[in-house]
Amino acid sequence: QRVCQKHNLLYYAIGGTCIGAIRHKGFIPWDDDIDIGMMRCDYLKFLSIAKDELPEGYEVDSYDSPVHRYSGFSVVTNHHGTLFDPGLLEHYYMCPFPAGFDLYVYDNCPEDPDERQKWRRDGMRYILPMELIKKKGLKDRETKDALKKVGYGGSYSEEDYYPLLRALAEKTDLIAGRYADTNTRYVVQYTYYIRDNREPFLEKKWYDEVGKVPFEVGT
Repeated sequence: QRVCQKHNLLYYAIGGTCIGAIRHKGFIPWDDDIDIGMMRCDYLKFLSIAKDELPEGYEVDSYDSPVHRYSGFSVVTNHHGTLFDPGLLEHYYMCPFPAGFDLYVYDNCPEDPDERQKWRRDGMRYILPMELIKKKGLKDRETKDALKKVGYGGSYSEEDYYPLLRALAEKTDLIAGRYADTNTRYVVQYTYYIRDNREPFLEKKWYDEVGKVPFEVGT
């Protein structure tokens, strides 16, 4: 909230976090994370300033970060894995697990149905080899064929695992933001939208204004 207010960025509680805010005035009792959404312009600006603005010890994991996150969203976190260091445990109120939030980007979606289908297909060309790499590895024939179709043919070793995923994720992200400068009626979370193969339904005007609701100890 501090960072977004300082830089005039809009953010939204989404998913279980939104439900929890309305229904429980905080976390859903069985939920264990926070889901935040941003329009692409604000999302990119947040990523560019996060390193300098986030509290000490926090960082952003995305496709181009050292942790290599390729899930279609970024994560703001205070650490990775499980903490055992007594000093850090005391600092984080004896919580040994990562704390932070998932950050989802909303992209403008083209109006024309044919154009939307092309947008989907373009992204799936890169999503498919990414999923195959993670599920079947680089030596699998299906993986090799999918990589070849997007210009990454050749022989790869395990050292190429993360560089390839990063390159494919970057291509997907560029496609997702293709209509960033176009005035559109709908927005979508691109990597989920292209898999669902359903019509867009989130109207951009719904996000023009934001309201505040109580959440745990703040708003």
